[in-house]
Amino acid sequence: MGKKIAALLTATLFLCGAALALQTPTASMKSTIDSVISILNDKSKSKTDRREKVITAVRAKFDFPAMSQFVLAANWKKASEEQKKLFIDKFGKVLEQTYAGRLEEYSGETVKYIGEEVIDGKAKLDTAILSQGKEIPITYKLRAVSDDWLIYDVVIEGVSLARNYNATYGEIIHKEGMDSLLKKMDEKLSQKAEQAKK
Repeated sequence: MGKKIAALLTATLFLCGAALALQTPTASMKSTIDSVISILNDKSKSKTDRREKVITAVRAKFDFPAMSQFVLAANWKKASEEQKKLFIDKFGKVLEQTYAGRLEEYSGETVKYIGEEVIDGKAKLDTAILSQGKEIPITYKLRAVSDDWLIYDVVIEGVSLARNYNATYGEIIHKEGMDSLLKKMDEKLSQKAEQAKK
């Protein structure tokens, strides 16, 4: 349950950009989380409206191209330009749909900000989710892109989101090829779209 809540609240970092020149990664993420919680608590908005806002926000806050390259690893160089383009698009949508759904389960968890480290345009922000008396450690890895900090990985209780996808997708590519992975991602997205209608 704890990991589920941690993954759920990871999604709260996907909303609202922040000016890099004006804010530290911590201040930027805190502003983001506060904004998302406000939206989640706004019962005047429909479930569909909240979900659409989250999905739109994910696109703005995640560095999908950088994360896609990391997730595919050696397979990135082997992929055609068209396959790379399709993967970035589908992978982004997989994350959007996954976390939009988990956000809907938010039930008042709070966030503790532990510390940040910034080196050469990259940042590591250590936090913890406080849920039912337990602290769940979450580290956000960000990089400076234009005037914002964009997330390229999330580590929950020592487990990297990007590395998890790397292992899962890498096995599919090894056994069935890149085109098969893209097809499976389409199938996954269709399933999530149907679930969202319920």
